[in-house]
Amino acid sequence: MKATGKYPAVLLILNAILYISFPFPGRSQENDRHIIAYEDYAEEILSTDESYLSSLEEWQNMIDCWLSKPLGINSEEADWLMEYKIISLFQLNKLKEYRLIYGGLLSVHELSFIEGWDFQTIRKVIPLVTVDNPKAQRTFKKFDFRSFRQDLILKTTFNTINSKGYRKGNTESEYPAEPYYSGSPFRLALRYDLEYRNKLAFGLRMEKDPGEQLFISSSLFSKKIKTPDLFSGYLNIKSLGPVRSLILGNYRVSFGYGVSLAGGQSGINGRSGMAGMANRIRPQTSVSETGFFRGIALNACYGRFSLTGFGSYQKIDGTSLVTDSLGHPVSFSSIDKSGLHRTISELNSRKSIGENVLGGFLVYSNNWLKTGIIGMYSQFDASIVKSNRPYKKFGFNGTTNLTGGISSTLWFPKVHIFNETSVCRNKAVAMITGLEMMPAPGSSISIVHRSFDIGYQNLYGSGSITSGPDSGEKGLQVDIRIELPKKWLIEWMTDISRSLWARYDLNAPSVQKEVRVSAEKAWPQALSMSFSFRYLQNPVTDPVSSAWICHPVKSSRYKFRLEGRFEAPPGFRFKTRVECSLTPGPVKAIKPGWLLFQDIEYTPPVMDAKIWLRVCFFDVMDYDSRIYAYENDVLYDFTSFMHYGKGLRGIMLFRWTPADWLDLWLRLSTVYYNNRHIGSGWDEIDGNRQNEIEIQVRMKTSG
Repeated sequence: MKATGKYPAVLLILNAILYISFPFPGRSQENDRHIIAYEDYAEEILSTDESYLSSLEEWQNMIDCWLSKPLGINSEEADWLMEYKIISLFQLNKLKEYRLIYGGLLSVHELSFIEGWDFQTIRKVIPLVTVDNPKAQRTFKKFDFRSFRQDLILKTTFNTINSKGYRKGNTESEYPAEPYYSGSPFRLALRYDLEYRNKLAFGLRMEKDPGEQLFISSSLFSKKIKTPDLFSGYLNIKSLGPVRSLILGNYRVSFGYGVSLAGGQSGINGRSGMAGMANRIRPQTSVSETGFFRGIALNACYGRFSLTGFGSYQKIDGTSLVTDSLGHPVSFSSIDKSGLHRTISELNSRKSIGENVLGGFLVYSNNWLKTGIIGMYSQFDASIVKSNRPYKKFGFNGTTNLTGGISSTLWFPKVHIFNETSVCRNKAVAMITGLEMMPAPGSSISIVHRSFDIGYQNLYGSGSITSGPDSGEKGLQVDIRIELPKKWLIEWMTDISRSLWARYDLNAPSVQKEVRVSAEKAWPQALSMSFSFRYLQNPVTDPVSSAWICHPVKSSRYKFRLEGRFEAPPGFRFKTRVECSLTPGPVKAIKPGWLLFQDIEYTPPVMDAKIWLRVCFFDVMDYDSRIYAYENDVLYDFTSFMHYGKGLRGIMLFRWTPADWLDLWLRLSTVYYNNRHIGSGWDEIDGNRQNEIEIQVRMKTSG
């Protein structure tokens, strides 16, 4: 225990040595280099602890695509920046207003002249955009095989120590002679993409999670044919007259502000306010096994009208499955979204329920108005049974559901107003209403009100704040953003919400509060500093007075973060973070949680490679004070590690491009705890140390 206490001091000394050894560039050497990483783009959604945000592969895929093929800032492609929360709805509309008055931008640095565009936003946008027109507008006269662009990625991940579920002779298992998990502990993935002149795209995905068998009987073709657990693909045809996009296979759909249908970042609220009014379809490019549709989707445009429609049928996983005498499903309790099929019970529920979904979104837009009508019908071939748990009392049950709604946006010179209203089959209503305004240059205010009836039922929508069911909640969120001289940025967010019924972790109505304050300072010498404070108040059950009736008691959490970044020639980049999490317990005092890490990134000038290192110390003795931190990973992987316990974590990521057609990644990570074992249940390992190795190979041809 005493030995571990020395590590924070060692990290602080190391950090001081690094800052002294690499002095800041002088003012005479001011340049346009900006400290940009995936975390800069993900900070809008990394602040939440929701488990569904631990895997944002598709989001990272889009960012990586834009870094290699920048979006046309002078075209409708700029809307993607707003949908993925790189910019706010207000900033997008000011960009369009600027283009309408002055014409297309001649340089990306012209963004600094647009009202409402602060320095921090511009430094994130510049690497992702270009002022050139999209290549899709070029005319090709003949077919050319050299115009095909191909991309093949192979990846494997494994731990050096296997958990209890992979060992034979477990007396707790139903079959002690066999391991509890049916497959090997390796994770294997394959991604193949082919694109032709931005007109045609084809993709294929295969993946096996740790513990799954390499090949499993397929429900898509025949039970006699075996495929990897994930075996999917898509075909995307673009620009066929009025048809902008036609997708066959797996795809995602986003309508409006995510109340009726949230298939991407819509419905997630963060520092840039609400994601804008979406009307898009896009291929399912990740290896996620949930959150997408399978079938056909089409997006067409004629004049000021656009229409998006889709039809989907796929087999999904159902829990607590009940079948008839012929083995056909009759009922199930809920949809399993884990995507894991390692055990006998998980394999029995795999692709057991048929799901049909039909939907459409008709939109009209002009220079000051965008409005549309949403409709969606869903049907299962088995009934979702009504649960007797209090928090599921008003949840969806049955086989069919019908949802309809209206989504609108109004633009005025200084104010933008938006709304989405959705009604389900039992006439319950869910609504989001908000406005964004700019009272003075360099400042903006966003106010969003949400109201979800207690009986609103929709399995495909999302609330403004959480990833849970958007029902039984009312709330108000206010965001204030102020840009000060000398590249200072101050942000304030306050959210107050009221749950009208019991939650999963609390059998009583409750009120939640959240406050976030952050200050950022950037210097031209590739140096930045930031400080943030976050306060959360969530009522919990009082164990003393809740023997018969639940009596909530207030539980607060305070989070402080200080972070600094700077660049130093030749090729070095550093980031240091200190974070503290305080959770004063309503019944017992809880020790504060601490995290301290140092990142070092080096790009050798003599070779196309990059090395990223992290050394992290954490001391978080209580689960309620846990601290999450983003970690760099191989391409298309997203890691947000939960620090709980006391110990050390180290990571080394190496990327090398030995040839134009070949990229190699190697990631080594280790975690050491000095006060507990790793994992629980069948995922528990012997000892307090775990090492993970990740290898990825990418082969590509440019069209």
